[in-house]
Amino acid sequence: GRIYMNNPVPQALMNQKMKDTKLNIYSQHLYFDISEGMIFLFPGWLFHGVESNNSDQDRISMAFNLKVDKFI
Repeated sequence: GRIYMNNPVPQALMNQKMKDTKLNIYSQHLYFDISEGMIFLFPGWLFHGVESNNSDQDRISMAFNLKVDKFI
């Protein structure tokens, strides 16, 4: 199953005519396909979830917090 993020821009939900765009930025959730070995970084405050794993294979995920003091 894909990972999804709740769209943090409530006003985006107002334009339902754009609902079927490629990225679908006008829907309540934004979905992303993640492949084995990928790292997917996002802000910890962003509400997220995953779809059900409908395969016979185990899904293993790891979570961690990262603090960046300064960018070079």
